[in-house]
Amino acid sequence: MKIRKLLWGTLAVTVLWACDPNEPVSTYVNTAPVVKDHSFSAKEDISDTQIIGTVTAKDEVDHDKITFSIRTNDDDLFEISPSGNLSLAQGKHLDFETAEEHTITIMAHDGIVGRYAEVTIAVEDVEPEPDSPTITLNKESLELYTMNTETLTATVTNAEGLEIVWTSDNEEVATVDETGNVTAVEPGTATITAKLGKTTTTCTVVVNPNVYVAGTIEPIYDVSEATYWKNGMGQELPDESITSSTKSIYVDGTDVYVAGYHKNANDVWVATLWKNEVPQELSDGTKNSYAQSVVVKDSNIYVAGMKKNANDQFVATLWINGEAQALSDGNTHAFANSIYINQGDLYVVGIVNNGTNSVATLWKNGIATDLSGGLSSSIANSVYVDGSDVYVVGYQKNVNDIWEATLWKNGLAEKLPDQNAGSEAGSIFIKANNVYVSGYVRNASNILVATLWLNGNPIALSDGTANAHAASVYVDGDNVYVAGYLKNINDIWTATLWKNGVAEYLSDGTIDTYVSSLFVK
Repeated sequence: MKIRKLLWGTLAVTVLWACDPNEPVSTYVNTAPVVKDHSFSAKEDISDTQIIGTVTAKDEVDHDKITFSIRTNDDDLFEISPSGNLSLAQGKHLDFETAEEHTITIMAHDGIVGRYAEVTIAVEDVEPEPDSPTITLNKESLELYTMNTETLTATVTNAEGLEIVWTSDNEEVATVDETGNVTAVEPGTATITAKLGKTTTTCTVVVNPNVYVAGTIEPIYDVSEATYWKNGMGQELPDESITSSTKSIYVDGTDVYVAGYHKNANDVWVATLWKNEVPQELSDGTKNSYAQSVVVKDSNIYVAGMKKNANDQFVATLWINGEAQALSDGNTHAFANSIYINQGDLYVVGIVNNGTNSVATLWKNGIATDLSGGLSSSIANSVYVDGSDVYVVGYQKNVNDIWEATLWKNGLAEKLPDQNAGSEAGSIFIKANNVYVSGYVRNASNILVATLWLNGNPIALSDGTANAHAASVYVDGDNVYVAGYLKNINDIWTATLWKNGVAEYLSDGTIDTYVSSLFVK
């Protein structure tokens, strides 16, 4: 039974004035505020900073200010502000399972008199939310080479009825399948996201290009081993001889092609193409032949080189899918050293001997062009086509009979700067209108200095204290790679890769090792 108690119903105050005994007595009567019982509801997870409800009262007679306080509490769970805001006491909590309802008594007071009222708080049950799913990956970051794969492993909790959704924000760089298998496509950065319900986690994937370098190891004189390195790891190329060498490397998809030559049982050099380390002889092995350059385009394999004819003259030769085509007439020696294919046109450079001198020569779709005039010896080593411009590098002799590194652009020769003691250029690459040429410059001490010419400006890659040669250049993104070889303090040729001018040694410096070609993919 609810009980409302009257603290003071009416308080009569009599004030007497002594000024005039005949005046009537003045009496002031104060009326207590009116307050009703209140009912509120609150969820059991309400915090002690939230207001459960506000208790109100009226004093329509005197209009006094009303304040509130708790007369009887329930386990000290509640507190009320002077203005009537009811809340949990600091640090207190409701629990539906313990009590579904609480009743307290409050008092509304006008400063003189007050009245009591009951306040009932109904507790609302709160069903606990199921735990949110969680997902973590075994790696927060991943570094791969192009075409490599790796599987990300996800650990999940509270995943009933949920499936992991895998996505990549840059599928040109890296893709991911429905089981977390990541495939590196091309150099760059991608973020792999694994989503479980509304929960996500990520892995940053950095893809680096594969760097392939072709070369030759020479453990003893006249014994050599055709070799290539992939990302610094060497791989000897198999053949049936003890003497072989490489001159060019090209990568198409996952296939690695290396052009070179090996000696057969009859002591004849045989032009050889290795595809994924499996050798294919390009000539019949009766006369010396050499493969100097390889390019793959639209599933066709092009190899440039030379082979001797019946008159013991080297014939500049182009093999297309293993079928030989002569580029020179066979009356004098001729070599084919480099291939480039652009918009259906096939460019090959090399030399043709005119009977007196070797002449730098460009063949476009089989038609030969003399680059140097033939008045002095010249050699064309590498060709690159950029738009409508055809660049060829090599070297030619000056009037002092000194070889000078030379760049021919659309047939016009330009001497590359050196120290006037001799230089040679062996490789060219064009990127973003910048022309990169690798080779060497002979310094005043007669030392070969590995050199990179950038737009004609020479940059020394070696310190000039020991011979060094920059054989091949390749540009990928913002990175400039140069492969070559230099002599160490023990006078051993050491295979070397310069990346942005910083040298990395591919061989251990105990056996002479040479580099011929570079490819980045």
